Amino acid sequence: MDRRGSTMVEAAVVFPLVILTVITCILICMFCYDQTAEQCRMHMAMRAQAGELTGRTVCLRDIGPWEGQLSPGRSGIFRTINGKERIIMKNQGIVSERISGDLESLWHASDGVSYIRHCTLAKKLTDTR
Repeated sequence: MDRRGSTMVEAAVVFPLVILTVITCILICMFCYDQTAEQCRMHMAMRAQAGELTGRTVCLRDIGPWEGQLSPGRSGIFRTINGKERIIMKNQGIVSERISGDLESLWHASDGVSYIRHCTLAKKLTDTR
């Protein structure tokens, strides 16, 4: 086999690997973008639910459906909202395992009027002692 034939074989092996590597890098960038976009949607959904819980804030933006789960709770005088979602990367390119990312967030829904009343009451109680 002459030198030209050897180069053709090397190119036949290396070129597909280069293409798969570039595709994998693009998929990783898309996964990072998806995570950021979902985190933004989760933030907007949690903010909207916090406004509904307190009854004092209204979100005018329509964010559309969010597939994650929101669970309301309570922490002292504040109401809390926990948000969770799992994002899975497409399994293509040279990545053999599924890559996934978990998004979790905690939002405190504060009612400003109630908070100021509690602070005023606490201050009055400490001043009278």
